[in-house]
Amino acid sequence: MDVEDATTLSYDDFCTRTILGAYSITLKVADGDVAEYGAEGRCTMRLAEYLDLMENGTVGKRYLKDWHFVHAFGHDIYETPPFFKDDWLNWWWDHKESSEDDYRFVYMGPAGSWTPLHQDVFRSYSWSVNVCGRKEWVFYHPDEEPKLKDRFGRFVVPDVTVKYVDKEKFPRFHEATPIHVIQETGDAIFVPSGWYHQVKNLEDTISINHNWFNGYNVRELWEFFKCEYAAVERELEDLKEMGLVGREFVDQCQLVMQANTGINYIDFRELLYTKASDLLSRHEHSENCTATASGKDLLVHLKYVRDILRELNMALDIVDDEDGKTSSAVRSMQMEKAPQEEIEELRQVNDELYREHAKEKAQMQAAVEQERVQTAELTQTINVITEENNQWRESYSALEESKRYGEEQLESEKHELEEQVAQLEDSVRSCTAQMVNSLAELERLRTSNDDHDQQEAELQRQLDERDERFAQLSAEYDSLRMQYDQLQQAQEHTLRSHEDELATKHQEIAAKNQEVVAKQQEMADGENKLQTQISTLQGQIERLQDELKAASANEDVRQVNQSALLRRAEQQTQETQEKLEEANARVKGLEEELALLSNAGPNSNDYATRIRGLQQEVFAKSEQLVQQGEKHLRAAERLDKTKTELAQLRDEISSVRRMLLRGIGLDTTTVGSENASMDDTLYQHVKLEELVRLRLKALEHEWQIAGGPPASVGGSEAASEGAQNGTDPPSCHLMNVENFSALDALGLGGAGRLEREMRVLRSRNKRLMERTEQLERELDASQVGLRDVQSMREKVVEMVGRERVEKELRAKSELTNRELGEKVAALSEHVEKLMVHLKHEAAAKTRAVEAQRRLDKELLEAKDRLATATRKHTAQDAQVAELEQGARILEDQLRLMDEKFIDVRNKLDWTRTAARKENKQLSSELRSLRMKWQMASDSGVLAGLPDWSSPSSVPKFSKKAPLGTSSSESRLPTPKASNNGLSPVVAAVVEDALAIGNGGAPRIKFDIPKLPQPEADAGTPWSDAKLSKLQRQFQDKRR
Repeated sequence: MDVEDATTLSYDDFCTRTILGAYSITLKVADGDVAEYGAEGRCTMRLAEYLDLMENGTVGKRYLKDWHFVHAFGHDIYETPPFFKDDWLNWWWDHKESSEDDYRFVYMGPAGSWTPLHQDVFRSYSWSVNVCGRKEWVFYHPDEEPKLKDRFGRFVVPDVTVKYVDKEKFPRFHEATPIHVIQETGDAIFVPSGWYHQVKNLEDTISINHNWFNGYNVRELWEFFKCEYAAVERELEDLKEMGLVGREFVDQCQLVMQANTGINYIDFRELLYTKASDLLSRHEHSENCTATASGKDLLVHLKYVRDILRELNMALDIVDDEDGKTSSAVRSMQMEKAPQEEIEELRQVNDELYREHAKEKAQMQAAVEQERVQTAELTQTINVITEENNQWRESYSALEESKRYGEEQLESEKHELEEQVAQLEDSVRSCTAQMVNSLAELERLRTSNDDHDQQEAELQRQLDERDERFAQLSAEYDSLRMQYDQLQQAQEHTLRSHEDELATKHQEIAAKNQEVVAKQQEMADGENKLQTQISTLQGQIERLQDELKAASANEDVRQVNQSALLRRAEQQTQETQEKLEEANARVKGLEEELALLSNAGPNSNDYATRIRGLQQEVFAKSEQLVQQGEKHLRAAERLDKTKTELAQLRDEISSVRRMLLRGIGLDTTTVGSENASMDDTLYQHVKLEELVRLRLKALEHEWQIAGGPPASVGGSEAASEGAQNGTDPPSCHLMNVENFSALDALGLGGAGRLEREMRVLRSRNKRLMERTEQLERELDASQVGLRDVQSMREKVVEMVGRERVEKELRAKSELTNRELGEKVAALSEHVEKLMVHLKHEAAAKTRAVEAQRRLDKELLEAKDRLATATRKHTAQDAQVAELEQGARILEDQLRLMDEKFIDVRNKLDWTRTAARKENKQLSSELRSLRMKWQMASDSGVLAGLPDWSSPSSVPKFSKKAPLGTSSSESRLPTPKASNNGLSPVVAAVVEDALAIGNGGAPRIKFDIPKLPQPEADAGTPWSDAKLSKLQRQFQDKRR
């Protein structure tokens, strides 16, 4: 493995040679400052305990991993090497709100601790720097991954350093090529994406590890996330059968992916959006640094991010706004959809299904037309094949005729070898031309057959797609029909419920009208005042607002004062009652004393004087008691009057509040209940000024809706009338008795008078008590009547409010009915159109089914014909193969004939040369014989010869010896006749005899040497056996 010096390696070279090259190197970091470490890690024990185990040597092979050191101590503990600063992953975790996680770790372990073979999280890059200690790394290239997995392709070898690996479980492990690296202290190792690696600590080691990615490997991460999401979808596929579909299924998959992988599409999308904004800002401000990519690479990375975000948005079905952020309204709409939006979506789905149905219908018709065209093309192909077969038959017949013609020519004209060879050459050339044409035609037929097979496969695929589309259209039609029935049922149910509600409301209105008619006599006097009060509502509201402000300001003080006065009056009443009881007791005592004195007689003057003093004292006390009673009565009347006014004021405030709440629309009354009451306690905290303002806003809104002047608000109670002026009861007053009679002087008349006065006082006190009780009863009756009036007013207001609400509900219901009627009408028209289209579609479907059946039948027939034609074509192919084999045999025969012809020509040339030499010799011999014959005839030697040897019996030979005069045993055919009319054998015998007779030596015979017969020529027409047989046949014919 290459080792690079960090002091001489630039960041661009590192990106080009390492990141883009995707191979692992070690970087020797120079002058690297390493900080001290020591803190608790997120592991099963405290860091101090782990360090104690390390120092004691009892740690074993326990390996402290995944310690988030940066989060524990801050970002300035150590500095990331410049080659690894372009880190999108940890940058995102640092910028994310409320993030307590990252992918920067500190590893600490003793010698022998190790990490099994694995790939880094998310298929990201990673780098590792040894603070102290040494490590052994084993790397495998990503292409070696299939070799590292078991025979099922699921798990990799956990430990590649073992001596024995189960070959049955990991059959291809021995084929993998490992890369071993020893990392020293201060060395940095960069691990590219997807590289498998196993790490073992050779010494007690502390190292810093970062997992990270940037624009160079963001596509590898995206491919890994897609594979993870696809695996999650396959695992959760059963949830679709349980009804978890659509957005819920996607959310569940995202949730499982978050738990399994550590990140899901939503987090990854947010990361990319944030990083894209950062990259765009850096690109706009052109802030280049050594640890960032160049401008060109930055644009490439932005392009990668854009492409990945498009795929993410398509996968999540999210639409972004102009700023590149997902609208919260869109998210809320995706999370919670209103019924109206669902209806709109259903309509859109119906429209989409209808468009798809029309599209599939067009595709089906196009497929039917293509099937017809394909059937016609198949028919044409079959006809073409039939014609080609006929042509082949004709060519074969012609070939047979040429072959027969050649055989006849061979049999009839064997003597003209050159002409026969020429004819054979011509026939061979013609056959060769025909074979070339036939081969070209055969290649064309094969090409057309391949095209036809491809067209047939395409038509079959289109038929399958048409069938699937037809099934989808049928299902969509059924779903549309069901939705239409559901809509009709919902409409009928809505109409029935609305009619029932209207009937109920009409009955309630009729009952209320009866109650109103019954109470119209009681309300006749109050209607005018009510109308007047309604017309002057604004003025009263302003006046009441002022009064209520003052009343609210003084209400608590008045209530406290009145409570204090009431308590004081009660105390005074109790004291007066006690004094009255004491006075009665004293009077009783005085009466007893008076009786005793009257009986005693003496000292009566002293007693009379005392009695008069006591009478004066009793009179004074009585006057004080009467005055105190009158004060109490006046105080009680004022208290009752104040209570009455306070109750009326409170009732008026409550009625005003209720009237304002009803006007605003916050009426919480229960429609249809006889004793309906407003729960205005829910709005006691709202100020009356705010209610008045809201009521004015409501009036303005109603005026805007009605398009006219604001409607008068009914149902408000009239302001309370002035308190009734009650007359104070006459105060009790005793006459001043100044004159005394003689009895008084004796002390007897004063006692009787005192008794009479006491009786008068008792009777007056009794009358006052009765009067008080009567007034209290009248007060109670008047309060009951007032409460009845108030309740009646409230009921009237409630009735008016209910009537107004009923009118509004009726108007809304009528408007809703009209809208529903319009919708139903539109839906009916749409359904009618759908029914018409469906009828057309059904008719078209029926025709298409019938056409498809006909086409299937025709296709079966065409397939049968095609099978028959295929069989015929196969047979013709076999015949063509035989013809080709025969043609090759003929070509070989012609080639051999050419060779034989060359051999024959050579032989003929040699024979011609030899014959010429022999002719010359024979001519010289003949001349010598003639000279000798002439000399013998002249000398008379011939007179003694027998008769058979006479010249007349000897035939005359031509001067030239024929070509066949040789006694050679050659296989060449001889001509039909020689120049002298004798056979070559006879001519040879004659010549020999003449030579012997002339005393000459017999003529030397010579044979044409036979050429060796090739083994391939055995059995061919030009073999030695065949030519010998032909020679014998020619000789037999000549005989």
